[in-house]
Amino acid sequence: MDPNLIAINTTFLLDNTTGPISNVQDTTNYAGIGISNSQVKGNVVAKYGATIFHGNPTSPDWTNPDINRATSDNISFFLPLDSLQKVINAAYAFIYTILITAENLFANAVSGAATQIATTIPATLTTDQAAFLNSLLADTSKTNVTVHFYVGGSLKASSLLASHNTTTHILFASVDLGTSYATIDNVIVTADSIYQKEFDYNFCNKTPQAELSVQGDFLRSQLTVRDITNYPANLTSSTRVLKIAYPNYSNGTPTAAPVSTSASAITIGPDIFSGSYHASLTTQIKYTQTDALNVQDTVSGYEDYQMNYNGSLCSLSSCISSLRSTYISATNAGSANAGELFRQNIYVLLAVNDYNIAISCGNSGKAISIVNDLATYLKQNVGCDCGCDDNLTIQGEPRIIYAAISSNLTSNLLTWN
Repeated sequence: MDPNLIAINTTFLLDNTTGPISNVQDTTNYAGIGISNSQVKGNVVAKYGATIFHGNPTSPDWTNPDINRATSDNISFFLPLDSLQKVINAAYAFIYTILITAENLFANAVSGAATQIATTIPATLTTDQAAFLNSLLADTSKTNVTVHFYVGGSLKASSLLASHNTTTHILFASVDLGTSYATIDNVIVTADSIYQKEFDYNFCNKTPQAELSVQGDFLRSQLTVRDITNYPANLTSSTRVLKIAYPNYSNGTPTAAPVSTSASAITIGPDIFSGSYHASLTTQIKYTQTDALNVQDTVSGYEDYQMNYNGSLCSLSSCISSLRSTYISATNAGSANAGELFRQNIYVLLAVNDYNIAISCGNSGKAISIVNDLATYLKQNVGCDCGCDDNLTIQGEPRIIYAAISSNLTSNLLTWN
């Protein structure tokens, strides 16, 4: 067998639950070269630099090999980790050694051996045949070299090759062909053969950090989560789960069942609940380096955020009501301050009217800007410190936030990251 025909598929599984492992799969096409899987055993030596972290380079175990192709084609073992418990970025060498039992090395139909090795015992050897048998005896990668004698098309006898000279005679450990020496019509030579091939990889972890964009629009009562992770360009496959979990009631019961998608974005609403939402991402990725090393890992992350009344007139309700009551009281009492209070109420009235127009036009960005400006005015000019410059989170049990703007209209979303 040509050692260059040996093929393996090496995968670094960085997300294995018990620790990062390497999986080595023997993908050699043995059937294509006339070898049965039952004849093949394999052992792997894996190292980075001079550090061997799997296998024995000097004494491979053929009794309990890493791979026995009769039953399996792969082996997994742990990868070396650095002080942060991450797989070491380094140049790796995977040396795969196979043992093929009873490999057919020579038959008189094979090129270079057009004549029989033997028609009688002792047999006369051609120069090529003698050199071939000499090479088998000298080759330490060949053991149990056996010569099989066929008479009349059927196997008559087999014998281990003991020794021979390069001129006239071939000697066998034991063989009994009866009296039909002259009728030998085919000779096949087999041996247990060892072949080896090295595969080199330069591992550099390209697994990205998860990135989520969480956007909420109170006026439309919607929440959108987007996966904006910068995934490697050479992905061969990916499996994504993007999920939103609703807020819980005080007894721990969710206000609604979680929703998920395999797409890159998900939107819930309208008429969602106030309170704390949990967005999460889990994506299993597979990519192949230019040196054919396969890498599998899982990208995961989450964002917690509050859905609240920020950007709504609800957050200014107490301030506006207080200003109105103060103006009515001043007018009834004939206070000199009534004129200033009237001017302030007119400012608020115009702002509220402008806000309602923005809502009716579906311009949530403008509506939010008006609320923020009005909150600043009330605090600086009226002295109404109602916390209107802070995010107002609904206290107590989650409540449904009813949409003020149709979700079919263009949205300018609030963003919390």
